[in-house]
Amino acid sequence: MAYTYDDFVSAASSAGMMGEFSEYDLQTARNDPEYGLSILRLKQDAANATTEEQRLLANEAANQLRSAYGNRSSGTGYQNQIDGLIGRIDSYGSFNYRDQDAYDKLLAGLVDRQPFSYDPETDPSWGAYRKAYLREGDRASANAMAQAAAASGGRPSSYAMTAAQQAGNYYAGQLADMLPTLEQNAYSRYMDELNAQLNSLGALQTDRNTNYQQWMDQYEMLQNSLGNYQTQAATEYQKQLDAYEQQYRAEQDARDQQQQAFSNALAILQNTGYATPEAAKILGIPAGYYGSPTGEPEEEPVEEPTTEPDTGGPGATLPEGKQTEKTDKFVKGFTLTWEDAQRMGMSKDQYLAMVEDRVLRSGLSDEEIVWLGEHYGLDFAKRVG
Repeated sequence: MAYTYDDFVSAASSAGMMGEFSEYDLQTARNDPEYGLSILRLKQDAANATTEEQRLLANEAANQLRSAYGNRSSGTGYQNQIDGLIGRIDSYGSFNYRDQDAYDKLLAGLVDRQPFSYDPETDPSWGAYRKAYLREGDRASANAMAQAAAASGGRPSSYAMTAAQQAGNYYAGQLADMLPTLEQNAYSRYMDELNAQLNSLGALQTDRNTNYQQWMDQYEMLQNSLGNYQTQAATEYQKQLDAYEQQYRAEQDARDQQQQAFSNALAILQNTGYATPEAAKILGIPAGYYGSPTGEPEEEPVEEPTTEPDTGGPGATLPEGKQTEKTDKFVKGFTLTWEDAQRMGMSKDQYLAMVEDRVLRSGLSDEEIVWLGEHYGLDFAKRVG
C-alpha cells in the first residue's frame, strides 16, 4: 500500500505527537510518507519505553533512519539532545516520597487523636497512690485503735473507734488531694506526646518538602534544557532559512539583471539594427550593423562613383546639409531617441557612436549626411568635406 503525507499527518495527530517532529522530519515525510510513519513509530516506542535502555534504543534507531535519509541530526544539530530530553521528561514520573507511609500514618494519628479526658481508674499512678494511702490508712486506724484500747485497759471504746476512724479519714483525704495533681500529670503526658507527634510530623514535612523541591528542580532543569535546545535549533534553522532566502534573492536579482541587460541589448538591436560592443557581448554576436536582430552583420555599402566635382581639395568649401526623401526615410527608420537610449542603459558616447556609424554606413550623399548630423546633433561636415 502506498502511503501519502496526509496518512502520516493523520497518524501523528491521532497519537498527539505532531508537534514533536523537526522541520527536517516533516520535510522528509512530505517527500517520503513511509519515512514519516517509521519515525512516528519509533517516537511512540521511545515514549512507551519502560526502561532507559529501551528509550535509547528507539532514539538510536530513529537517528539511524535519519542517517539513511541523508541527515543524522534532523537538520539542525540539536535533535538528538531534544529527543533525549523529551524522552527523559516523558519518563520522569510523578513525585514519590520515600517516607510517605510514615508521614501518612503519623498524620492520620493526629487527625484521629481523641481530646484529653481523665479517668483515675485507668491511671496507673492513681492505682499506686490509692493502694499506698489505703494501706497507710488501715495501719494508722489499727494503731489508733490499739493505743486507745491500751489507754482504757484493753477494752474497746467509742473513743478508740473514733480515733481509728479519724486516722483512716486522714489518709483518705490525702489520697483525694492527689487527684488534681495526678490529672495534671496525665494532661502533661498527653501534651508531651502530642507535641512529640507534631514535631515528628514537622520533621517529615520538612524532609518531604526538600525532596519535592529537589524533584521539581530536576524536572525544571530538564524543561529549561529542552527549551534552550529548541530555541537554539529554531535559531539555527532560521539562520539556515535566512541564508537560503538571501542566496535565492541574490541569484534571482542576478538573473533579473541578466534578463534586463539582455532585453536592453536586444531592444537596441531591434530598434537600431546596430549591435554596440556592449550589446553584442551580451547577445553573443559580433558587433556591427544588422539588417535584423538575428542576421549577420551587413556588409558596408559600396559607394557608387559620382560625377560631382571633388570638394575635398585645398580651399574647397564644406558641403551644406540637404534634406531629401532619403534623409526623411532614414529618420523614419531610425526611431531610437537619446531618451530611449538612456532608459536602455546606453551612455551618450555609445549613442552618438551608434548614430554616427549608422549614418556613415547609409550610402547617402555628403549633403544628406551633413543634414542628418545636424538633425542628430553631430558635426559630419568635416568628416565628409
